[in-house]
Amino acid sequence: MDFIQPGAVIGQGERIVSQPIVVDDGVLFSTVIPLSIPCQTGGSGWLMAIQDNGARFPGSPIDFNNDNEMSDSDKVTSAGGSETAGSGFKSKDGILFKPSVIEGNKLKRVYVPGSELAGDDASGTSVFGACMKVEGCGPPGPPGGGLSRRVSWRQIR
Repeated sequence: MDFIQPGAVIGQGERIVSQPIVVDDGVLFSTVIPLSIPCQTGGSGWLMAIQDNGARFPGSPIDFNNDNEMSDSDKVTSAGGSETAGSGFKSKDGILFKPSVIEGNKLKRVYVPGSELAGDDASGTSVFGACMKVEGCGPPGPPGGGLSRRVSWRQIR
């Protein structure tokens, strides 16, 4: 998948460079947007959450307002002014790497290490990386909040 930025002078483009991970019926992946100066390190990217069929989730899969609940208050405002379910957020920590899922009682937390050091802010960015909360989109797990063993394995090529 290659997300070339329109009007990029030197061919700068947004790309997926690490393997996506499957969480319930969703797919999480990070993108990379390199700096426009070829010999300089760094850049930015996005953390994205989409359905495994490639569609956007009907409700926001990300707890944007950081209240530990998935609701209409997690919708984002588009450039046109309408509210919609967000599918991702832009990194404030430079280039993002492969996400990891941390199981919780109610929500799953996704940690994505970043290339730059940053402090806490309201978007869920944590020190050195981004942490977002995602709702379990598939069938609920056992009572108590976690699985004691691997239940299935799915590989994306």
